[in-house]
Amino acid sequence: MRLSVLLPLILLAACQSTAPVGVGSAAWLGKVDSQLSISDGQGHGPDHGSQEWCNAVHFKLYGQHAAGPVPCDQAWMEETDRALRQGPAATPAPTASSCGISFYKRLIGTSARDIDLAVMPPRTRIIRPGALVTQDYWLDRLNVHVDRKGLITELRCG
Repeated sequence: MRLSVLLPLILLAACQSTAPVGVGSAAWLGKVDSQLSISDGQGHGPDHGSQEWCNAVHFKLYGQHAAGPVPCDQAWMEETDRALRQGPAATPAPTASSCGISFYKRLIGTSARDIDLAVMPPRTRIIRPGALVTQDYWLDRLNVHVDRKGLITELRCG
């Protein structure tokens, strides 16, 4: 008797399909974050659904920074979902200037103290004279080189 009841239950459980993840839901935000490697999976990175997170998603998806803050609303999330489902053909490969260097060239000669890191690319790092830096290369990272006076002297991707 037990087997006759247990077996159908096991078979029904095995046949359950997972419901599609709703665009904009916490599960969807987590899926996008994981798929595009926005955070490191250990709690480091922008909060899911925040403006910073949406800007980082746009950058990872299209290989360039948006002209301004992305809308980060339901319509934007649905468009992002479509682009992710279409795959790599829908998203251009990153270019040598994927870190936004051309946009930020205007900072050369200004004080590094005036930089608002919240509006800079997610992987921006400020490199001071004599600073130790990792030798890993990230195409989307903007390296801001500063002289001893604190003025920005050079920008590089990597």
